Amino acid sequence: MRRAAAAVVVLAVAAAVFALTAPSAGPPPSGPAVVDVLLEPRSGPATVATGFHSGDGRVVTVAHLLPGRSAQVRVRSDGGRTVRARILSVDRRADLALLAVRPGVRRPSPLPGPGSPHLLVRRDGHSAALPVKIRRRIDARIRPRPGAAPVRRAALELDARVRQGDSGAPLVAADGTTLGVLFAQSSGRDDTAFAVALSR
Repeated sequence: MRRAAAAVVVLAVAAAVFALTAPSAGPPPSGPAVVDVLLEPRSGPATVATGFHSGDGRVVTVAHLLPGRSAQVRVRSDGGRTVRARILSVDRRADLALLAVRPGVRRPSPLPGPGSPHLLVRRDGHSAALPVKIRRRIDARIRPRPGAAPVRRAALELDARVRQGDSGAPLVAADGTTLGVLFAQSSGRDDTAFAVALSR
C-alpha cells in the first residue's frame, strides 16, 4: 500500500473545527478522532493520507489526495473499521477537502497534557500524538499540483519529523484546540514541516 506524500478543508470547515475542539472544564483535553483516508483506484495499490473528524459524519483531509469528485474514497478508524466516504467539497487553493461518512462512534485522540502542540497522526492503525514546535507563521507560496500556478496560503512552519501519509493530520494545542492541518514536509530538511493555519 503506497502512502501519499505529505503535501493539505474548505475555509467554511475552520469554524466547525474550532467549535468541535474548543476547550472545556472537566476531563483531560483531547483532540479530534484521527483516521486513515484511502483512495482506491480501479487498479494498483491504495493511496493513504490522514484525516480527522470535524463533526458527526464529517472528515477533513487533504485535497491533493483526491484527483476528482468521482474518486473512490474510504475512511479507516481504530480497529480497522472501514467505511465509504463521499466528497462534499474541495478547496485546491488551500489543499483541503471535506468528506461525508456514516455517523458513528469515534474515539477522541488523548493528549499528553500541558506543553507543546502535537500533530495527531496514525501509527500502526492507531492514533498517536507527535510533539512539535511552531517556529513561526509564514506566507507560503505553493503549487497546488504539478504545472499549476503558485498560490499563497497562511501557514505554520513546524519543527517536526513527519512521514509520508501524515498529510491531513491536525495540529492541536495542549488545550485541544485545532490550530492547523499538515500539508507538506520540507524537501531540504527532514525536521521541518508545514501546516495550513486555521483561523476564524
